[in-house]
Amino acid sequence: MIRYGQISGLGQISRYCIFENHGEKLFIPLTPLFPLSPDNQIRRVSLHGDQCGDIEAIDIGSQPKDFSVALSSPELVLVSIDSGVVVLRGTKIVSTINLGFTVSASVVSPDGSEAIIGGQDGKLHIYSISGDTLVEEAVLEKHRGAISVIRYSPDFSMFASGDVNREAVVWDR
Repeated sequence: MIRYGQISGLGQISRYCIFENHGEKLFIPLTPLFPLSPDNQIRRVSLHGDQCGDIEAIDIGSQPKDFSVALSSPELVLVSIDSGVVVLRGTKIVSTINLGFTVSASVVSPDGSEAIIGGQDGKLHIYSISGDTLVEEAVLEKHRGAISVIRYSPDFSMFASGDVNREAVVWDR
């Protein structure tokens, strides 16, 4: 069963779908969404106006660890796997890139021009996105533990990273 609703609060209205299956519920905000799953797939929930549509499974060939959607180009999705990243355009895998280190977190810039990928070694690798490939631009070292989260500031002028030791660092771009 699929239900649709709205939640108001904190100065915004969030629209959502709830998928119910055998007593389990999946709460999904109404934006292009790629929920992770415990298998080798991510699932894209298509939107039709303000209604949830079909769920499409995309087999990426490895357990997904993290994902990020380019906000101004939501067809571009970066999915982290142990050995690297998978680049999606819509539901199509356009490249699988082995980065040579164990990936633990990733984020793609809102405009889709840059990706930051964190490793188990605590390093942040900054890449420019050229077509469907990544070109390494810099490596940043400050963390003492595996990177667990990376996010851009709303104005894209900074980004923040956090590690498993609960240490956060804010970086200027």
